[in-house]
Amino acid sequence: MQPRNVLIPLDGSRLAERSLVFVQALSQFGSLSVTLLSVIDENEDIKMLSQPEVKERERNVLQTYLREIASDLRKHLNLEVETEVLEGSPAELILSRCGVSRPDLLVVSTHGRSGIARWRVGSVADKLIRGAGCQTLVVGPHASDEEGWLEVGARPPFKRILVPLDGSELGETALEAAQTFATQFESEVHLVRVINLQSYGNGMVLESSFTPRLTDTLIEGAQEYLDKLAPGIKAPAGVRANVVLGSAANALEEYVEKNGIDLVVMCTHGRGGIARAALGSVTDRLLGGPAPVLVVRPPLS
Repeated sequence: MQPRNVLIPLDGSRLAERSLVFVQALSQFGSLSVTLLSVIDENEDIKMLSQPEVKERERNVLQTYLREIASDLRKHLNLEVETEVLEGSPAELILSRCGVSRPDLLVVSTHGRSGIARWRVGSVADKLIRGAGCQTLVVGPHASDEEGWLEVGARPPFKRILVPLDGSELGETALEAAQTFATQFESEVHLVRVINLQSYGNGMVLESSFTPRLTDTLIEGAQEYLDKLAPGIKAPAGVRANVVLGSAANALEEYVEKNGIDLVVMCTHGRGGIARAALGSVTDRLLGGPAPVLVVRPPLS
């Protein structure tokens, strides 16, 4: 499904505004409608926010801030933009807003481990990625070299898309979203399965206990799995199917760096391994890299 309605939470920080870097790219899908949402965090400073006049002052500041960004989006990208300021718990309110308005895409910026900029209480980004019912584009701190979102445009986005797979059918649901982006941006798709041959004991990494024959069998089986999927993927720049060895977090991080990946697409709640590891060590490491991560929700059964 192509993203048409996009929800972007902002808290007034430059880091949160990094999520705006990819709005121009998303607008290529056409007829994009954007909602900018900010929340007066009732937990940020309870004593200060108990004063009605202080709350009203912050509301006015946030409304002005969102109006200015909305005006720029309308002017430079010719988009339909709405703004909204709420008061309460940021994570709960944003998730509730997603449930009511059902956006096609939620775009959030994160430190990678600390939540959305100053909305640190309750680890907002963590909760949004886990709880949002829609696809979520998570923009890490190194996903763009640009200082401001209006400076982007020279470098074509989403040209090399990585889909980590763990062999599960749910993990494969990320393929549809990857294909949608690949078709729109004339991208190359990389299908990758990680084989971890390391053994662990008392928290220590030991040498692999797999025999060479078993190792070859595992690698061959993983490659056959990817090779069967590859022909069904429509990607203008082609499809690459690769098996890599090592721990999932390390192997995928290295793959992203070496292959110039600029979008990672992965599904949550897969049977195990990579797909199920949203917000685990795998996603944490990928969010610290140069590519945003598109978290795909499995279809409702």
